[in-house]
Amino acid sequence: DLDRTYQMGEIHLWLGNWNDSQDTDYFYGNNRPMDLRITVWEGEEMTFDYTHTFGDGKAETGLKDFPDTARGSRIRFTIESVYAGDTWDDTCIAEIGIYGSAVYEMDKMDRPGGSSSGPVPDGRVAGRRLV
Repeated sequence: DLDRTYQMGEIHLWLGNWNDSQDTDYFYGNNRPMDLRITVWEGEEMTFDYTHTFGDGKAETGLKDFPDTARGSRIRFTIESVYAGDTWDDTCIAEIGIYGSAVYEMDKMDRPGGSSSGPVPDGRVAGRRLV
C-alpha cells in the first residue's frame, strides 16, 4: 500500500540476485523473473493490469509510458514465470523503484480550471520515488 493515490510514471527493476555487481555467479545461480504482472488498485477497483516479459540479463529495466488508468494507492507485483537458476531454486528481485505523481482531491476553488480531481498540473511532485 502507498501513502496516497499516485499516477504511475515509471517503474525501474533490478531483477535477479545483484549480491556482487561484478560477478554473475549469484545472478545466474538464482531464478530471475521472466513474466512479471503489475496490478494497480484504487480502493477495491483494479485500475491497471499488465504483464511484462523481461529478457534474461543483468541490467536495470525501466518501464514507462503508463496510461492514465495506472492510478491508485495499492500496487502488486506477481511473478508469473521465471528463468531457472543454475544453483538455487529461489527467485530474486534486488530492487524495485516506483516513480509517480501524487493525485490530489481538492475543493474546486483550490484548483486551476475548477477541476476537482486528477494530478496537480504544476507537477509539484512529478518524478517522486514512491517506494
